[in-house]
Amino acid sequence: MAEPERAFPPGSRIYIDTNMFIAWIERPRRDTQDLQSIFQRFALSGATLFTSEMTVAECLFGATKQGNSAAISAYEKLFASGDIAVVSLGNAVTARAAGSSAELGLKLIDCIHYVTALEQGCDYFLSADKRFKSDDNMQVISP
Repeated sequence: MAEPERAFPPGSRIYIDTNMFIAWIERPRRDTQDLQSIFQRFALSGATLFTSEMTVAECLFGATKQGNSAAISAYEKLFASGDIAVVSLGNAVTARAAGSSAELGLKLIDCIHYVTALEQGCDYFLSADKRFKSDDNMQVISP
């Protein structure tokens, strides 16, 4: 089910999880229209979009493993466009993620995404992964 229509405050900072890019590029289906609508609302609000180097690696790994050259090309174009800030992983993020993975009940790779979003001061976290829950730090958006 799609996230209810919402306006994002100007200056919102939004982290996009790997599964959203995979759904958009590799698995177009009915939900893709919902994603398109969400991305349009992000653009209209002037939001800054973030993801991490881990996302780029995950997307390219899966597409390469499947021999999906069209997806590889789409990912390379998307991540090089500058429309989404690709955040480098650093010692602070990886150490914080390793230390809080069990506390948050997330796999390490998911915790890396979450901590990267926190480190970037994100207000929203876009993911289809139901393990992510809204809290005082960030609101999770699930299409």
